[in-house]
Amino acid sequence: MSRQAPRFRPRRTKAQQKSRRYLWLAVATGGLVVVAAAVVIGLALSSGDDSSTTPAGLPTAASVSTAGSQDSRGPILDKPAARYVIQAGDVKAGYKTLGSETFTLSAIGFAANGYFSSVQEGEKLAGDWGYKDGYQASFEPDGQLAGVLQGRYYIRVESYLFDSASGAAEAFARVDSAAKSKPGSEPQQTKGLGNQSSAYKLVTGTVSNSELVQVYHRFIFQRGNLLTVVQTNGAEPFMNIDRARDLAVVVDAKALGERAAPTPTPGSTGTQLPVPPAATPTR
Repeated sequence: MSRQAPRFRPRRTKAQQKSRRYLWLAVATGGLVVVAAAVVIGLALSSGDDSSTTPAGLPTAASVSTAGSQDSRGPILDKPAARYVIQAGDVKAGYKTLGSETFTLSAIGFAANGYFSSVQEGEKLAGDWGYKDGYQASFEPDGQLAGVLQGRYYIRVESYLFDSASGAAEAFARVDSAAKSKPGSEPQQTKGLGNQSSAYKLVTGTVSNSELVQVYHRFIFQRGNLLTVVQTNGAEPFMNIDRARDLAVVVDAKALGERAAPTPTPGSTGTQLPVPPAATPTR
């Protein structure tokens, strides 16, 4: 079994909140399929000049995500924060809700999510910023790790509501600083969103026992009293910041009233939308 890879946020301690891992679980069945897929893709990517490429041997694709805008609109949204995350109907076929990683985040949950030096500090700052509500939604690809090797990826979206836009802006600064300071974190160039936004990439070893590099992309934005963090996790040849940004655009449209924002239905697990275009390596 491969070692658990680090993420943008540090592992939670038992004194904070139980760690909820959802990607690097051992594949109890279908192991041969995963290994075979990794060998085939690895051979396909092994040739060529690596002088200006990623560790996976392919150049990192420049961002081409252009939907949405960065501007001064600042709605003050009411609870629940669950309305302002990605829901099953917002993602493409080939994904399902990961129930163990989808839940409401109280102020303590926000404080324990890895953005602070301690839960106590996080609770104090959450109170100072007027923390109102939070929610996390997560999705896993069909086939889990086998799906990752075929170009799909894990998704996690955290949305937090504060009493005011100024509170959300202060929280944005702290969450952005935590992502920026993570060892190995690389800022990404992409179009802005909301009132302010930032984007990062973190390479963290390989996908399971394959030779494909695993990568996290994180897009953070603030719109009015809403702070949202979108994280994707997949195999680097298939990924760039656009996967996370495009999902953030959906959340922003909900905040602006441009897209329906229903409260999620408990137990919803999938969609009937087209297969995602991410199954082709970015170049």
